[in-house]
Amino acid sequence: MEQLIVDSRKLYRLPWNMADNGITWLEPTAQCNLNCYGCYRKNIKNS
Repeated sequence: MEQLIVDSRKLYRLPWNMADNGITWLEPTAQCNLNCYGCYRKNIKNS
């Protein structure tokens, strides 16, 4: 049986850009559980 080896370095491309950063196209609420340095959004609880 042949083993499949996954190279985790090829799974993600960093740094992200505006085209593949999920937060740039999906923002269902204004509440966030992350604390990103330099974030442009105000964290609004229960939104």
